Amino acid sequence: MSLRSIEGQSVQADAIIRLIRQERLPHALAITGIAGVGKAAAAVALSMALNCLEPVDYDGCGRCSSCTKILRNRHLDVFVVWPDPPKKKREKLLKDDPELLMRHRDILKSPWPQDDDLSIKIDTVREIIRTVAIKPFEGRYRVMVLPEADLMTEDAANALLKVLEEPPRNNVFVLTAGKIENLLPTIASRCRHIRFGPLAAGIVRAGIEDVTDEEASVIANLSGGSLKRAREIAKTGFLAARRDAVAAVNEAGDLAGKRLFQSADELGKGFVGGLDAILWWLRDVMVLKATGNESRVVNSDIADLTADAAERFDLEELFEIFGFLDRLQQGIRFANIGERLAALVALLVFAGRLKPWEALGYGQLWIR
Repeated sequence: MSLRSIEGQSVQADAIIRLIRQERLPHALAITGIAGVGKAAAAVALSMALNCLEPVDYDGCGRCSSCTKILRNRHLDVFVVWPDPPKKKREKLLKDDPELLMRHRDILKSPWPQDDDLSIKIDTVREIIRTVAIKPFEGRYRVMVLPEADLMTEDAANALLKVLEEPPRNNVFVLTAGKIENLLPTIASRCRHIRFGPLAAGIVRAGIEDVTDEEASVIANLSGGSLKRAREIAKTGFLAARRDAVAAVNEAGDLAGKRLFQSADELGKGFVGGLDAILWWLRDVMVLKATGNESRVVNSDIADLTADAAERFDLEELFEIFGFLDRLQQGIRFANIGERLAALVALLVFAGRLKPWEALGYGQLWIR
């Protein structure tokens, strides 16, 4: 692995290498962009370039002892500081698996379960400060990589700010985040900002395994340029669930009585994810209705369902339905609306038996 090998980010990689060559590399970089576009990989590749024993035009060779140690997560001067769980949860995980951290080898992957309660805490930043106060042990530079630095607590961010204001020599900080605005403004102002763009569809397609070519193309379109998102879609069976959900709402007008309730019962299983799929598809329907351009349809494998819906609804109705479903999804997530009830209401709206504004009116106590 090297900076130049980061796919889809050649301009950004060249900019970093140019800073190294010109000896103008700042003490702190902030690499931003959506998940799955190579931010953490670039940060680690930068640490290799700075410490490589046999650099190739100011880039890491990927083969020397320094580069291989970094890739194996065993270099004494390269640290990747991932957000971790709350103290009690962390202690339980380590009690259940005492060798969890020692066994961890993949420098580009967090050792912790990916839950919603991860953060970079002030104790972690204090340890970073103590570490950078000492000269590097075996490399020319000590590199501190903080993936998802936007998950720092406020106390941690303020503590890190102090070391960024007066950085020790031969220490480089690389922070990654979704957006530069997600970082504390005073931290962002002390970092050189490099933005990574979404990956081209061809790069995403090539990085997906165990799917057909057609599925890979659809997944690449749905991923928004994120290889991480694309792999999640491929692994979770999202495409099949999406087709079932879209087919259910598209056929709602033909259902009545017991069959309608049965369809709602089936659709209501995991309806939050189903709504994600339906909203993605509705964007296609609106685009097709407004432009008539089939080439702009993302869900190309269900183009027949998209064309059918575009014929049945006018654009104003589609916007109303989209807004209603978006509010309905919020209600499920934040107001404890039952998913099966939500699925039934969605089917009634698509069937034309309930107007979106009527559905919002009936549910005004739980959709706000």
